[in-house]
Amino acid sequence: MGTKQPVHTKPKTPSVLALSRQKLPQLPGTSIESVEKGGYTISDNSTDNKPDVILIGTESELEIAAQAAEELRKQGKTVRVVSFVCWELFNEQSDAHKESVLPSDVSAIVSIET
Repeated sequence: MGTKQPVHTKPKTPSVLALSRQKLPQLPGTSIESVEKGGYTISDNSTDNKPDVILIGTESELEIAAQAAEELRKQGKTVRVVSFVCWELFNEQSDAHKESVLPSDVSAIVSIET
């Protein structure tokens, strides 16, 4: 479960375990270790850290973002899919990490949330 680590590393902050009854696949690129960063890239077919679009998925919507990325890639677009768990954890990361996930010069960013 991806939420286990941050619960143990942030004992003085609120935590939630969000579980789904849906049968969701384990997506390639996801990892428990990366959850601690708050947001991280799970797939990216751009070569210059400047995809045409960034799709952000939270919770079970990450699968929807991954499916949408595949459709956009079929149309020749470069797409990055980002798993976003927690803005607070993400903001604690280095500027280099934040820029590697959400480059400041990419304006087409779509977030899919519940």
